[in-house]
Amino acid sequence: MAVFGDEEQQRKVLLLFLPKIIINNNFMNIEETLVKLIKTPGVSGYETLGGISNQINDICNKIPNVSAQQDVMGNVTARKGRGDKVILLEAHLDEVGFMVSNVNPEKIQLLSIGNIDPGKVMDSSVTIVNRQNESVDANLGEDLTCPYINGVSVGDWAFFKRNIIVNKQDITSPALDNRVGCTSLLDVLRTIEANDSYTIVAFFSTQHEQASELSLVNMLSEINPDFAIIVDAAYAKPTQMENWAIPELGKGPALQLIGQGFIPNGQTIRLVENAANRRDISYQFEIPDNKSGFTDAAKLPATLPFAVVNIPVRDQHTAFSMANVSDIATTSSLIIAIIETIAAAR
Repeated sequence: MAVFGDEEQQRKVLLLFLPKIIINNNFMNIEETLVKLIKTPGVSGYETLGGISNQINDICNKIPNVSAQQDVMGNVTARKGRGDKVILLEAHLDEVGFMVSNVNPEKIQLLSIGNIDPGKVMDSSVTIVNRQNESVDANLGEDLTCPYINGVSVGDWAFFKRNIIVNKQDITSPALDNRVGCTSLLDVLRTIEANDSYTIVAFFSTQHEQASELSLVNMLSEINPDFAIIVDAAYAKPTQMENWAIPELGKGPALQLIGQGFIPNGQTIRLVENAANRRDISYQFEIPDNKSGFTDAAKLPATLPFAVVNIPVRDQHTAFSMANVSDIATTSSLIIAIIETIAAAR
């Protein structure tokens, strides 16, 4: 942890970089990027077929001073900067969805890919994609069933039909977990300067279970980062769980202090808090129990300092989840503040 220095050194570093930090108010560009990512499907296992991996790779390669490449599994790795200190930014790019498990003359049975509550998605519209890459819409009934449709067969995949509603800074749509995180990382790559103090490696990961973890481990071995920032979707009120700390929309990112399989180091949390407080960047906390709140932080090696900076999303894993554009912008500002602080520390 010597990279961070003591608290007084952190204070000096923060003051040194304070004039360089610009709070991100580029809501229009963020909203445009988010809507573009939402429109492109990418259910776990179908990120390449759906197109989301290709789209993120293309966007990254159009950002000045950024080089990106996509691997065979659909993971996208983007780099910016030339410094010795390497900061990893990670967000999963997939979404929950469905697979056709049974077809008979009366109905089609779907199984969820990811954690979906059947009771919360009844009457939702889904788009089923068959082997010929043809798509057809259907309405979900009880227990993830829908009426028989000619041309649909076992093994076809499906995603929530795109219905995007923009109301001022609030966006309601499917797939916000984790298109919000991907949008924030793309915004950071656009905004932060490329220099010799640090190298930013943004890893947009797929979720092929063991294959995904192996891809992350291989990438970590290659770049040997000094620090990692995981960006995911946070639970958001009005969700209520006894003894949990749950953030709200419109009040900034949520620092996740514990989750399934991980607890960030306390000194790391203080560094993030100091970086935010010195710049008047709003933030909240997400504290689920240690059996919930899984993120890719659980896949990181124990020797790598990390922070989990999540973006509040209501009604996750439904067709009508909701996020706030200002939270994405504030998350980007906080990530940049953390990067600048780490890069300046001796």
